[in-house]
Amino acid sequence: MLSLKLLKISLREIFSLRLIKLMIIPFLIYYFADNFGENAFIRKLDFSGESFGSFFNNQNLALIVKFYLLHNFVEYGFIGAMVSGLKAIKESSKVNPIVFFDPRKVFRLFKVAFLDGLMISLGLLCLVIPGIMVDKRNQYCVLLAAEDKSLKPFEAIQKSKKISLNKGWYVYISILLLVMSDQLFSEIIMKPLFSTNFLFYPIHLLSKWILFACPITLLFISKEKFQSKT
Repeated sequence: MLSLKLLKISLREIFSLRLIKLMIIPFLIYYFADNFGENAFIRKLDFSGESFGSFFNNQNLALIVKFYLLHNFVEYGFIGAMVSGLKAIKESSKVNPIVFFDPRKVFRLFKVAFLDGLMISLGLLCLVIPGIMVDKRNQYCVLLAAEDKSLKPFEAIQKSKKISLNKGWYVYISILLLVMSDQLFSEIIMKPLFSTNFLFYPIHLLSKWILFACPITLLFISKEKFQSKT
């Protein structure tokens, strides 16, 4: 099955020594900023209100905005770094992935992702299925924008649509399988067996590396494989 084959190739790639060397610092920035930022965010939220509306007080709204900005900054910084690392390995060139945490580069990817998210949300409002189809069609848009600085948001989305016409569902299903496997692993194995064990953090770090790096790698590999046939 093509989905499993793509996953296998992507998993082999993310554990290559050169990619790990390139991405270790960007990944740790993403991992610790996102995880510790989320924990600090939850601790500071005010749940003392008696009604649902009281939760959205000024303090909580400010915290939500701060965490949203932090999460998106490290996420799109990591995506840019990951794409640059994969491209450098493919072309046997040198790159410094840390530069992709530049706010200007992050904001550029955020614009593409925001437009993509808006389109998906509108599709989900139309009985869910259109949203899934839009998500599948636009799955390459952020990666394409990270690769090509000249692409504008709508151009990245249009180019993603063309690439996704060729076996796009296989790629989409592969990523869904990966995300679902991570959730099952977390709920069935991680929490029951390792939540009070010193092995929790190394295993959690490894699982997040797979979850963060594999979808980007899978999209990168499939784009190289399929775009010549569009």
